[in-house]
Amino acid sequence: MSSVPYFRRVMSLNMNGTLQWVSTPLEGIAAGSPVASFDGRYIFLTHNSNVETVGHFSVLDSLDAQVDIDVLPFYSEINDANPFTPPGIYHNPEEGYFDGGQFNTNDIIVWAHAPSPLQVGVGTGASFAFQFPIGFVSPSFAVGRQASGGLSSILLSKTTQDWQAISAPAMTNKGRSLYWSVSRGQFRSWVGKAGENVNRFDRLKTNDPEFARGNPRWSAPPNTPTLSSDPEKPMIFAGSASNQFIKMDYLMDPATALVRDTASPIWSRAIVSPDDKFVYFAEFSGTVHQANTTDLVDTWAIPDFGALDGEMSLTSDGSMLIVGDLSGKVSAFQVAQGPTSAPTSSPTQSPTQTTAEPSTAPSVTAPTGFRPTVKPILQPTSRPTRAPVAKPTASPTLPVVNSISGAKARASVFALVMSGLLALSL
Repeated sequence: MSSVPYFRRVMSLNMNGTLQWVSTPLEGIAAGSPVASFDGRYIFLTHNSNVETVGHFSVLDSLDAQVDIDVLPFYSEINDANPFTPPGIYHNPEEGYFDGGQFNTNDIIVWAHAPSPLQVGVGTGASFAFQFPIGFVSPSFAVGRQASGGLSSILLSKTTQDWQAISAPAMTNKGRSLYWSVSRGQFRSWVGKAGENVNRFDRLKTNDPEFARGNPRWSAPPNTPTLSSDPEKPMIFAGSASNQFIKMDYLMDPATALVRDTASPIWSRAIVSPDDKFVYFAEFSGTVHQANTTDLVDTWAIPDFGALDGEMSLTSDGSMLIVGDLSGKVSAFQVAQGPTSAPTSSPTQSPTQTTAEPSTAPSVTAPTGFRPTVKPILQPTSRPTRAPVAKPTASPTLPVVNSISGAKARASVFALVMSGLLALSL
């Protein structure tokens, strides 16, 4: 097995696709996408080196960043024993919900040990949290932002954990509830309350339901749990480690879980509509589903994609679903009639499904140096509706299909580049 080093960069683009800044090369391969602080200033990421056996956690500060000067990490830590999962983030929690995090309302970032490619079975498990200390002030460019300033991650496991993960966690409930897909086809929840300590992230879990195991049997579900909009008691949706799609309550109580079989695994994260009535999920074999959140029965399903393992994206009004497959085709589906600023009293006809051939001109142009130009692939609906929120349609309309070589539909303003090649995440 080769130990040739790999490096990645983090890039920041504005909504017009103009490059804002680029990081210095970071050792290893990124674990998922970087996450940003609530104000966009700080960027947090995990990346794994030495054939993805060594984990890194890095923090970038984009204040005063310039397009022609590489942004250096001002804080980094390394774990020589295990790689890391992608990070999850919760903005402005009421507290860091672990011992020692009380009264700290800074963004909390959480990640864990991921399986090493050199191990068989579930290896040593551990999970971590990071918060800037109360009153923290970032070091300036004058000192190269290399000073740690007393920063350190928090080990959330008082003893060795018996699980690892490959996806990021999800958090809600003012930062006091944590949900994760973990080893052996399990999920884990820590559901907390203000003034109570029992389910803090470094104490007892609330539940650990197990569903059908994958192959190998110790593998974890590959997708982050998706939460509905209720901040305290959300519905939870995820694919299992096998061929299942699952709905759980906010406790992840196995007794109330609803499970439906699928033809293939669910790799990408599900999406819930803004009104919580529908959930979208994609099978790896190439089928996209819209199902009712009450019973997981399909409203419609489209089986015409290539293999699907990248993230889908839904516009904020719930009207357009963006899906990219491994062949490089990105499709924009109109799945609901979106609201307009000047609604009329006349009804809107339900759209019918249409199919468009791939355009010869890609929606994202080939990059010039590090300055890509982005062309929109979404077309606004011309007819308003009376509904204040998006109203689902009986079947989706496919207004645009474009080819983007090697692209996956990932909703992120950051991109990772290697050897000068830009990989845009839509």
